[in-house]
Amino acid sequence: MSGAPNGGEEAPLPDGGAPLPDGDAELASGGFRQRVRVVAPRSAAPQSPGGYTFSHELAEQSEIGELFVRSLVRSQLRLAVVVAAGFGLILLGVAVLIALVPVTATLTIATIPLPWLLLGIGIYPVILACAALFNRAAARNERKFRDLTADWTEPGAKQ
Repeated sequence: MSGAPNGGEEAPLPDGGAPLPDGDAELASGGFRQRVRVVAPRSAAPQSPGGYTFSHELAEQSEIGELFVRSLVRSQLRLAVVVAAGFGLILLGVAVLIALVPVTATLTIATIPLPWLLLGIGIYPVILACAALFNRAAARNERKFRDLTADWTEPGAKQ
């Protein structure tokens, strides 16, 4: 049994295309469904004219690829430490302000102590500012990494 309702007979499409089983031919003539061509994606990416690409170096875990990645990781780690240290200094500064200026510990705004407002509400804009600065700097590090790898893979790209 071939799966076609009329004993395996197939009807040609009205436009002369590939034949459809009888049940589907009725749908095609009524305009309810169109045939869709499905193709497989490319199996191999085009290679660069010079041979190896930088992504190949990374995949092979060569010394050059590891050097580039280690450099990116070091710069991102250095950035994270600097931003975290800056944020910690700001928090420490608020604590030192409260400790050194006793009036700030006794001030209240709408019956809420000023230190609570500073640490509970006032710190969030600082957190958002640190996050935005970190995000911009991390994107800049990655952009420099891409530019560096583009220079390495394409000898005449950027000079």
